[in-house]
Amino acid sequence: MEFTATGPKAPSRQSSETAASTTTASTALRPATSSSGTSPRRRPQEGPGSTATGSDIPDALFPPKHRTINGGTPMSIITGARRVAATGLGSVLLATGVVGVAAPQAQAVTPICTKTVSKTWTDGYGYKFSGPVAAASNGSLNCQLGPGNSSSAVRALQNSINRCYNFADIAVDGIYGPGTKAAVAKVQRYHGISDDGLYGPSTRAVFNWIIVGSQGPACHDF
Repeated sequence: MEFTATGPKAPSRQSSETAASTTTASTALRPATSSSGTSPRRRPQEGPGSTATGSDIPDALFPPKHRTINGGTPMSIITGARRVAATGLGSVLLATGVVGVAAPQAQAVTPICTKTVSKTWTDGYGYKFSGPVAAASNGSLNCQLGPGNSSSAVRALQNSINRCYNFADIAVDGIYGPGTKAAVAKVQRYHGISDDGLYGPSTRAVFNWIIVGSQGPACHDF
């Protein structure tokens, strides 16, 4: 309010309307706020991302490796991207005062090897070699064996240990007993992996199976 020599001067109608218009425009341009007074946060969009020496075991009967282990798969990259996206979302939820708890991921259980399947390997000269390899009931080679198991898969494992590794012979009876467990542990030490004496995915990746062809027997992993 302004003052003149004779008293206070009332504000003009035009000035009041201008101020109200300015306030309304300012409010319209201000981002909307939530009930708590904070600006709403936009949910991020997911996007693509991604020692044993074996000195106690001779090197005989071990052919050169022909298997190449792939270091990663598209599935592992997709899984990693989803984890990154979930982590980013978690930070947004925490910032707005909402605590998010990640659900535990189910771990796949490795099935028991209950049978054998015939696998074939072709050498660099074109000769084929085939033999039985331990497998799960669905035919997958990604299976496990241990004490208490009894099957043709155990028998194939025992036979391959006797013929592909220069250890004392173990009974080929199809029963995974103490002798078989000790022999598997020696195989694991030979290949430089954990020697728990249990046959599983890590052991399968390096284990040599006895296979036979027109040129005679050979040992190879599958």
